[in-house]
Amino acid sequence: MEWRSRIAVGDCLAGRYRVTARIGSGGMSQVYAAEDMKLPGKRWAVKECDLHRIHPQRLQAEAELLMRLSHPNLPHIVDYVPPDERGFGYIVMEYVDGRTLQQVVEEDGAMSWPAAVSIALQLCEAFGYLHGVSPQPIIYRDLKPANVMLGDSGNVKLIDFGIARTYRSDCDADTLQLGTAGFAAPEQYEGGQTDARTDLFALGALLHYLLSGGGRLEAGAAPQPLYRAEVPDALVQAIRRLTRTLPSQRPQSAAATKQLLEQALAGEDASDEALKLRPGKTSAERRLIVVGGLYAGAGATFCALAIAAALRRRSVPHALLEFPTAEPELYHLLYGDRYAPKQYRFAATAALQQAPYRNRWTNGSTEWLPLPPDRPLREEWNDGLTYKLLHLAQQPVVVADLSHCWCDPLAAELCRAADELIVVADPFPSRWTKPSTRRNAEAIDKLRAEGKPVRYVANRETPFGQRREWLDLFPVQPSVLLPVIPPEQMAAESWQGKPGSIWQHVALQEQLEPLLDKLLPAAWRSGSGDPAHRSARRWWKTRLSKNIAAKQPERG
Repeated sequence: MEWRSRIAVGDCLAGRYRVTARIGSGGMSQVYAAEDMKLPGKRWAVKECDLHRIHPQRLQAEAELLMRLSHPNLPHIVDYVPPDERGFGYIVMEYVDGRTLQQVVEEDGAMSWPAAVSIALQLCEAFGYLHGVSPQPIIYRDLKPANVMLGDSGNVKLIDFGIARTYRSDCDADTLQLGTAGFAAPEQYEGGQTDARTDLFALGALLHYLLSGGGRLEAGAAPQPLYRAEVPDALVQAIRRLTRTLPSQRPQSAAATKQLLEQALAGEDASDEALKLRPGKTSAERRLIVVGGLYAGAGATFCALAIAAALRRRSVPHALLEFPTAEPELYHLLYGDRYAPKQYRFAATAALQQAPYRNRWTNGSTEWLPLPPDRPLREEWNDGLTYKLLHLAQQPVVVADLSHCWCDPLAAELCRAADELIVVADPFPSRWTKPSTRRNAEAIDKLRAEGKPVRYVANRETPFGQRREWLDLFPVQPSVLLPVIPPEQMAAESWQGKPGSIWQHVALQEQLEPLLDKLLPAAWRSGSGDPAHRSARRWWKTRLSKNIAAKQPERG
């Protein structure tokens, strides 16, 4: 039946939203771009639904569903226009610049496997949120390329909740069997109950679509022949696990799926036996802490090193990672020429070259991952490599030094993956007023608005006349006041080549203790005496000893 739209370009909806273009269509709705007449320059996406084609309550149910959700990978709804006398209703939501995954594949062909995995990992985050909604989990049920927007900055959004449902464990079957051929799980057609594993089947089918350049995968199909040669076998095996016919044979949660994909990204075995090596342990138990300066010279690297020293005092296994947006300095600060292992291969280089990562550089419970000082990697880096590098760390806590590069496009993926964001600033007013500082502050505020926890550190704190005015400049009260270390002490220890002694200064460590209690999972807070802490340490030590990168062949 031909669509009978009740609005056209130029129309004004609800006296506020002027339609500027039609941007999408489906069997049960049309989507338009509209400008806000009350907020000049603001654009929205308007979804028009014909209630003659769908269940009368479904539009209102979708609007009410979206209103109570808040996640970076889900659309924000801003208005709902109830159905008129002709049976047409409207949902107004945020406008996402970008293309659907269907458009991406149709215009560009098969996607590179790191980019596809990056998208899938973001969808895992979204599904983890939806499946964890209380009191009843939300099952999306219609994951397909046309329902996923890829923003210009690489962020992913699910854009259609028309057939999502709340999961009820007391039901044996869904009221309606809906979905899209080639992406819907078998239970959607066989009268079974859909649950979290239904969405995970569709995620595997979506990966197949992206990697094969548009192929649709039914349960039991063998995907390997349709892929480019460089697609790792571990990723192929992960797709096969996700798209198994029986839900009980698939990964059982979004967290388990994320772990499976991270293993594939790192070149690990994605078989059932490999997954048994991680009973009860998922990436959700890890912590990624991103540390960055509000501006250059604020002391982000100093703060990151001090946090690493505090973690080492608690015997918490962790990694300090220098991200490729930064200007390399960690290797020299640690006197790498003297202390790095012989034939040390930088983790970032191993990730870039798809090469083995051996001879890890450790100091007690700390693993160092500096950038190579003589080879800038910024121009060669991409989001897929970010996930590879994070996985190579193989530690339950990873501290990433972002320098002051909050506005760098590469930083977006790192910050999206982070559990905590630490922003460092010092008391020198000239640095607070620079245009680059304002841009960084806006980027950080946007991350905070998207739900990322942001904490501030006041560095080089010392008594002076305008101290109160300085602290009032912070958007929120700083979580930590790091004192000034006497310059004569810093100079002496630097010339003596004693890496770590400065950051272990007792005054720094005393200030950082309360922050660590906020940053760490409960099982890690009480130190090595805690049984759960000891168990986690033993498990991670076992993982480190297996040297997963040894499975990958040398290249070049």
